[in-house]
Amino acid sequence: MHRLTITLIVFLNYVNALGQQSDKLKMIVDVSGTDTLKIQKFDDRGRLVFWKSFPQYGASQILTYTYSDNRLTNYTWTHSKYGFIISEYIYDTISNIRTTYSYEPEDEDKDNSIGNLMSFHNEGDLSNSKQYQDMHQNKNKFLKEIAFYRDTFLIKEIQFNREGDTTQVTTYTYDNNLLKDQKLILKHNNAFNDIVYRYDANGNEIEWMKIFDGTDTAYAFKKKYLDNKIVEEQEFEGKSLQATTKYEYTNGLLTYEKDYDASGNLKRQKQYYYNANNTLSKIIDYDRTIYYFYE
Repeated sequence: MHRLTITLIVFLNYVNALGQQSDKLKMIVDVSGTDTLKIQKFDDRGRLVFWKSFPQYGASQILTYTYSDNRLTNYTWTHSKYGFIISEYIYDTISNIRTTYSYEPEDEDKDNSIGNLMSFHNEGDLSNSKQYQDMHQNKNKFLKEIAFYRDTFLIKEIQFNREGDTTQVTTYTYDNNLLKDQKLILKHNNAFNDIVYRYDANGNEIEWMKIFDGTDTAYAFKKKYLDNKIVEEQEFEGKSLQATTKYEYTNGLLTYEKDYDASGNLKRQKQYYYNANNTLSKIIDYDRTIYYFYE
């Protein structure tokens, strides 16, 4: 079964950074014409708690996040076609370990669709639903992942299937507190890929490369900065340039993000708008407008 996955650390860092501005971010609404595409809601500390994608290409999704003591303790992924995946995180502060338990359908070929998904408007609606309660049972629970930390740095993740077999291992290596290497090993065939990161003297990421089996540099992203602000990012496949994104600023605020193809033709641009407090108020992205609401 193909499932959309979210890189939680990157995504949550992005929305948490928004929540740390002078105004408290409460909601982001993404619209196209008269159609609402996505809604994101935030708690009083600016943390993402609810993400809702309205029907597109016949499917809709809801993600919810629950926190305790500054840690994510529950993450729920809900898809109108595939149903629920519920993840619970348990932290051992003495051993510096995070354990993840997952509740997933045992029979992936069974119809797990949720016809009334759009009737859920918050985490409470979702967790109190019969569909959620049916999934959130011990018979559907298994150990999904064990993560190991050194101080606050994630150094290793081991993932398991329902039968308890190890499916993949990811290790993280740091240099001067910056992520230097991320290696993923698939246990069924020992295939692996490396993501290698490089930084400038100010700690800005200037390049990352994805290398398969130690020989093939399949993807690379290179970034340029001016006054510690990113001004250009280039995407390569092998040694071939695929796309370039350029960033423009006014009075220190990002105003344009422009995407070009390999030949230098402008393909798409985003324009950023700010309120009187220099806080992001909306982004216009082609036929979409993304509104930011604050408290």
